[in-house]
Amino acid sequence: MKKSYIIIFLLLLPLIFGCNQNNDPTNETKNIEQINNQATTHSEVTDYIFKHFDSVSDIRTVVYKQELIVAIKATTFQQINEQTIEKKVKKKLEKQFKFKKINVSSDQKIFIEINKLDHSTNNLKAKFNHIKKLLKDNV
Repeated sequence: MKKSYIIIFLLLLPLIFGCNQNNDPTNETKNIEQINNQATTHSEVTDYIFKHFDSVSDIRTVVYKQELIVAIKATTFQQINEQTIEKKVKKKLEKQFKFKKINVSSDQKIFIEINKLDHSTNNLKAKFNHIKKLLKDNV
């Protein structure tokens, strides 16, 4: 009698623990952080990118005088194709939004600089120009 209870328990044990795992890859959190100096809504830009590009996992944006800079991070499996994703995002944004200039970068340095810009909004013009210079250095 005891053996049958032990066998049933051992058979049900993996089933109980196996059902509690959540390995859904589509359940990744997407981080969005925006810096805005104008009335332009960044949520439209970020929502548009997330809607059309499943390969983008994180976005930082900054707008200054009709110029948009977008820093993107690709999902884990798409990091090899970051430059092609970057070009596709830029083309789609140029078609959809009316900015004088749009820059899209997958460079980690640009991503960090936009993050720093968000945390300290003093002297926005100088920091924006610094980010533009970093973009030119990468090209």
